[in-house]
Amino acid sequence: MTLHDWVYLTGGIALAIGLNVLAFKAGGWLVPLVGWIAGAWQERAQRREGVGRTKMQADTMASITEHLAFHGYACEAQPDGWTFAMHPTRPDFFVRVFPLGVRLVALFQVGRRHDARWAQWLWFANRCNEASVLVKFALTEGEDGALLFRASAFGSPTYSRETFGAFLDTWHHDLALMEQAPPPEDADAESSTVGNEDEGEARPPGVTH
Repeated sequence: MTLHDWVYLTGGIALAIGLNVLAFKAGGWLVPLVGWIAGAWQERAQRREGVGRTKMQADTMASITEHLAFHGYACEAQPDGWTFAMHPTRPDFFVRVFPLGVRLVALFQVGRRHDARWAQWLWFANRCNEASVLVKFALTEGEDGALLFRASAFGSPTYSRETFGAFLDTWHHDLALMEQAPPPEDADAESSTVGNEDEGEARPPGVTH
């Protein structure tokens, strides 16, 4: 050990001992004070980080909305934080930006639940998941007991025109599998995305997670 190393080592030990003695003589108030200051700074840093993250998510959502509008989608913000993207010919879907990425969710009405229909659409979901590149398909049940067929995908949390464009192209490619979906329950129950009613007055339900 060199003289330089020895000086630094003994100096560090002396400083640690001095701080402990000072804390002891102060009746124990120094350590809680230091802890309070450190906690306050950490809380402030976390609050600033949260504000920055929220702004970044809002900026990303604004860019995505503009991108979707270019492709013919009309976007409408929902009270639960999701945005409903509507298109005249393509399936409608929900979109939301999270800290870890962008999530797209499309919900398709299947009809009333019974064993034969459940088995038919479950088989179709498995087939779609085998053939899809990006989108995950699942059969779920709505609050009213009716079956819903869900398509969802997760993308990058940051926006760039090229990356999101490729993401949206793949989304469209995978949703084209819905053209092979089982037939509707009857002539009045179409396998269309929730919220695509002919009257145009009914609002889409919340996203089924």
